[in-house]
Formats: sequence, C-alpha cells, structure tokens
Amino acid sequence: MLLRFGVENHRSIREYQEISFVASKLRGTPEHLHEVPGLNEGVLPVLGLYGANASGKSNLLNAFYFMRHFVRNSHKDRSPGEATGRSPFLLDLQWKDKASTFDCDFLLDNVRHTFGFRIDDSSVIEEWLYSYPTGRRRVLYHRNTTDSDPFYFGKHLKGQNRVIASLTRPDSLFLSAAAQNNHAYIQQPYRFFTLRVHDTVRDSDLDLWLRYAVLDEAKRSPLVRMMQLADTGIVHLRDKADRRRQDKAPVSPGSLISQAQELLQRAGFNTDNTFSDSMNDFYERLSAIDPQFGHEGEAGTVFLDFDDESEGTKKMAGYLANTISALGMGTLIQIDELDASLHPLLAQKLIRLFTDRATNPKGAQLLFTTHDTNLLSSDLLRRDEIWFTEKDDKGATRVYPLTDFHTRPTDNLERGYLQGRFGAIPFLGDLDQFISDFRISDRSEDEAGPTNNSSGS
Repeated sequence: MLLRFGVENHRSIREYQEISFVASKLRGTPEHLHEVPGLNEGVLPVLGLYGANASGKSNLLNAFYFMRHFVRNSHKDRSPGEATGRSPFLLDLQWKDKASTFDCDFLLDNVRHTFGFRIDDSSVIEEWLYSYPTGRRRVLYHRNTTDSDPFYFGKHLKGQNRVIASLTRPDSLFLSAAAQNNHAYIQQPYRFFTLRVHDTVRDSDLDLWLRYAVLDEAKRSPLVRMMQLADTGIVHLRDKADRRRQDKAPVSPGSLISQAQELLQRAGFNTDNTFSDSMNDFYERLSAIDPQFGHEGEAGTVFLDFDDESEGTKKMAGYLANTISALGMGTLIQIDELDASLHPLLAQKLIRLFTDRATNPKGAQLLFTTHDTNLLSSDLLRRDEIWFTEKDDKGATRVYPLTDFHTRPTDNLERGYLQGRFGAIPFLGDLDQFISDFRISDRSEDEAGPTNNSSGS
C-alpha cells in the first residue's frame, strides 16, 4: 500500500510537494480505513485531487508514473549514457539545472519502507532505501555520487551488494540493477513499483486491462455487469477471434491466466531471457485479442467491433477492467479526470468499491483527479481524502489537503469549494466584460463583411 508520495522539480511542480494516504485524526467521518499492524494511523483507500485546469493535478500523477517507469527501466531498457528523461520546472531558469527528487513511503508485509532518488538530465545523484521494522529507521542502502565511496550498505541488506553496485551505471538506479541481478531483498520493493500499481496513464494501458478481462471470466462477468449499470446497453464481452480459433487448437483461457500470473510473480527477477521471452509471448497473445461488446437489440445480441464503440465507452471499459483487477490483487490505480471518463453516478459507485471493506478486503487504493464537486457533498469521502492543487503567480504548483482548513462534518464542502474558500479554483476575472468584448468583436467582423482582394468587378 502507498502511504506517501513526494516530488520536486517536475513539470509545473517546483518546490517539494507531497500527498499522503495516511489518515488524520478525524471524527464523525466515514470509517473505511485500512488498519495495518504496527501503524498508529489508518491508511486511506481513496485520495481525490481537485483544482483548476492546468493547476498541476495531472502533473502530480505523471510524476508518480515517471518514478515507477524509471525504477522499472533505468537499468534494463535504456542505453548507457542515455538521458534520464526527466522534465524539470522550466518557468524559472534557476530550476532547469537543479536535480529532480522523487520519493515515497509504502508497505511491504506491513513494514513501512521509504525509497527515493534525485536525478539530473544525465545521471542519478542520490538514491536511498530505508525500512522501519520496529518503528525506527533502518538504512538498507544510501547512494550519493558526490562522496568518494558513493554506496553505503546497511548490515541488514544481505547479498552481493558491492558486485551489483559495480554493475550499476551512473544513469541507472541501484534498485533496478539489483532487481535485474536477482538480489533477494531488493525484489520486494521492486515488486511494489512493477506489480502493486496499475498504470492508466496511457490509452494502451487501458486496452491492456480490457484485453486481460476478456481472458478471465472472474473479471469479465463483473465488468459486463458494471457496464450494464452504466446503461450502455452492453450485455456481453468476447474476443472476436474466438470463431476463427475454432478450427485451430484451442487456447485455454485458464491456462493463459495462470501463465500470466506466474509471469507477473516473477516479474523482473530473472537474469536470463526466460522472463522476457515468455512475457513477450504473453503480450503478443494479449495484443492479438480483438474485444467485441454485445449490445441487446430487437434482433437479439449484436456484437460490435471495439473500434465502433465511442471513445467514452472504451475508456470506461478500460478503467472498470483495471478497477476489478486492482480490487482482486490489492493494488493501486490512478485515474486522471475521473469525471471525464465516467458518469457521476458511476464514478460514485466506483469509488464506493474502494471504500467498502466488503468489496475491497485486500486494501486496494484509488488516486484520482476530478472536477466533480458532487463528490464533495456526498458521504463517500473523508475530509482527509480531499486534496487540492493550485498555481502561484510564478506558475508553480502547490498541493495541500482539505484538512489544512478548519471544517466541520456538517459543512457544505461543495459550496465552500465553489465559493473559493479552499482555493484551487480558476480566477475568471471579469467574465461579463469578456462576454461584452467578444460580442463587440463578433459584431465588428459581421459589419466589415468578407474581404475581396480581386481586381476585377
């Protein structure tokens, strides 16, 4: 489970900003916290970000995506000397050459861990991994390239640390190199970034989860039911290629799912080509799936190709498929602009899947951005699950929680937000004057008429 994430110098985020899934001491709020042995505070299953357009909500989600991507790929999928790919804050030249920082706290077997790194355009400057098995910090390793000996390894990190350190390039993470070289302890934190967070940043990620749901009846059936609840008219989901396969040796969905789960459990830990070849084979099979949705009509069930569905239906199906997988595995998903992809009533049902212990027994988490103020007036979210983003006059994003303000359980949070009590809303200026100026400009163009540059009559 994710406890906290922080970032500095990434896109519109200049100074260090962070969000936290650790619950505050609120009273009179929905009690849907996950209790973790050894932690005094509960862990939130949901966190929603509000803010004006271009205030930095998506950039915060992108920062977490970049951190996970760098962990997964800095050692195995990048060429030596290749740029790190970071995106520093560009509106202040002093920050262009400063390092970017990414760090987070998360739970592994109910033990809190902290991992983070600092990078510039070409290399890793600093990297650290700590654990807190007894509540006190235990340094597993710390890397600082400005020191004469860049690597310090704690006594509790057993393994070929120095050998792997010698294989770690200046532009890659030790965590990535250790995972690829089968370091026993490092596999666990590496698994958090590779397996415990489901990507929804790209449309291709959504397609992947939908195709995976086609294979698995345990995921396909609830997905179809949720699509029915959304009043889409969809009553079935299948692979268009099923008929073509009837003349060939059938592929058992169950065996393919078992293979996928086995591969996921081994993700990133083998040094030979067995994992990559098997995973590529699985993804090739997955990419060959051609989803079709069955719609109920007068002629019975009619199947439509996936490309014939609306963009909204495609995104909805991808998000719901991802949600079902996350709930089953106890992982975290992030959804940018929840209100743009799901009807408000369906969005509320999706959030309730995470806040209801009966549907979320494994501690799955949802991180989302939205403009839907109806959620503020519902009983779905605790006040510490509501966060805001806004930009200052220099274009830098600030992130802060609702709990920074004195509120009561009986307060109308929706009205307070729209009235600007918590900030994070757009400053529209004199909208009446804008409308008046627009009308004058539009009338002037009509009176002028079309311009004729020809010389003939």
